[in-house]
Amino acid sequence: MVTLLETLRLVTLALGCLLVDCEKSSDPWYLRETHAPCLWGEEFTTDEPGSSHGYSTCGLRQLRPLKWDVEGRTPCVVYSFGCDGEYSFERSIAAIHGANCEIHIFDPLEPGVPIEDALADLDVKAFFHQTSLLDFDGQALLKPWNHMGEVSSETKTLTTIMEELGHSHIDVLKIDIEGHEHRVFSHLAEVGWPSMPGQVYLEVHKAPGFHRYDEQYVDRLISTLERADLQLFKAERPPRWCQASCVQLSFIHRDWRPEPGPYPAAGGWLKQEYYISHDWAAIKYHVYGNSTDTSAADVREMFHLSRPGGAYPAVRPGSAFNAMWMAENTGFATLLKGCCNLQRVRGWREDWIRSIKLVGTQGKESVPLGDVEPGGFVVFLIEVDVPRDAPRGFHASRWQMQTVGGTAVGQAMEVAVRVL
Repeated sequence: MVTLLETLRLVTLALGCLLVDCEKSSDPWYLRETHAPCLWGEEFTTDEPGSSHGYSTCGLRQLRPLKWDVEGRTPCVVYSFGCDGEYSFERSIAAIHGANCEIHIFDPLEPGVPIEDALADLDVKAFFHQTSLLDFDGQALLKPWNHMGEVSSETKTLTTIMEELGHSHIDVLKIDIEGHEHRVFSHLAEVGWPSMPGQVYLEVHKAPGFHRYDEQYVDRLISTLERADLQLFKAERPPRWCQASCVQLSFIHRDWRPEPGPYPAAGGWLKQEYYISHDWAAIKYHVYGNSTDTSAADVREMFHLSRPGGAYPAVRPGSAFNAMWMAENTGFATLLKGCCNLQRVRGWREDWIRSIKLVGTQGKESVPLGDVEPGGFVVFLIEVDVPRDAPRGFHASRWQMQTVGGTAVGQAMEVAVRVL
């Protein structure tokens, strides 16, 4: 028996195919099956000519009765990440709500028009922050747009931003950050959300324009949001730019109601599905002579062997060596972009370490670390310069693969040498 919800879904899909030739559509995300019909009325956020920042919303006009001066109530909060000096999305939100929402705009570039001038004709509280949303707090070189060069930008996590602004909830979260959304949502899946937004509007960047992110990445991102109780209610092409390499997705919390949040925070789950198993018996040491210049013609290879029965190579002060081993992804999740790094837990001074490299392999192919699926391998390579003042004796160092959020993945690995 066909349910009423299934009937509505089929009717919606049929009506969509009257407007777009479904058989000729080569983009599976354009007419992706959604899971939550909007029961409060869909509304597109902008009809301004040339705008690329329109998103489908659900029932936001129902928030209109809530005013700033209502005693004991908190106005709605809007976060908008990525604007490039174009405020059509924010103007639409302000036009819908009047003075009901506090709007915060974030972008790595200083706006050409001050926000107070751009929204001067609207009764709204709006604030601009020259910072970027990412999976860590610090500084990074980012492309504000795919066709632009890199700029240095301050970066913050969603948790840090909410704490600094003193917000306990977000009612509307809009994100258009040129591919970095994959890192942001991977991080939230690992460490958990500080608070669940009522609705999320997202421009997802994908191949061919963003070749790093194929359909698997898009599907993974959608699944990540759905596991956090955000239900997809609209998937569509951007109205102007990036139509072949972007898809605009609108999500609504499963418990959404037409009043400001908060909604319960979703805990991190991804770290529970990460695990790697080191190949303890096959660590290889490549030891060089007394020169630390590994490119010199007289460099003499002393060892290049698997560790037999716990034996470790001997090195001299002033020499150099590499330690390499592999670990299988024995967890239940693909190691997402920005997932992990290798941290020295103990042993060896910092000045011993020349470089640390992580490379992924899947089958017989080299792949980015973020594409290592269960059954694939991570190759670890540590390049070491033995200090000339290194004391004689046994020197061990313990290494741990960790997520960006600091969660240990698998067991630690020991690397050791004997200094002569």
